[in-house]
Amino acid sequence: DGNADPATFSSTSGTFKQPEPNPDASDVNPSTNVALYVQDQGVQWDWLAFWTDAIADASSILNGRLSFTMDVFTDDAPNGTDIMITLANMPLDCKTYPIGRHSQYIAFTTTSGKWEKLQF
Repeated sequence: DGNADPATFSSTSGTFKQPEPNPDASDVNPSTNVALYVQDQGVQWDWLAFWTDAIADASSILNGRLSFTMDVFTDDAPNGTDIMITLANMPLDCKTYPIGRHSQYIAFTTTSGKWEKLQF
C-alpha cells in the first residue's frame, strides 16, 4: 500500500551499516540516509535478518494478493543478480532448515550504479 513499515535489523553474515549517506538521492530513493550492506565474500549464501510486526499474516503475499518492494542500489553486482527474501516465523526459524520458513520471494536486479525498486 506504499507504506514503509519499520523493520529492525537483527543479524547478518556480512557488514550492515545504518545510517549511511545515500549514494544517489533520486526519484526512486530520495532519502538522505540509507542502510549499507556489504556481502561477505567468504560465504556462499550471505544473509541479513530483520524483525517486523508489519506482516501479521503472510498468506496474502503468498497467494499474490499483496506484494512488497525494496529499493536496491548495487555497485558491483551484475544485472540479473537475484535478491531473495524469506519470510519466517522467527521463534521456529532457529530450528533445523526448513522449519519456521513460510515462503520465499525472488526479484532480479536490472541495473547497477543507481537505485531501482524491486517487487516481490
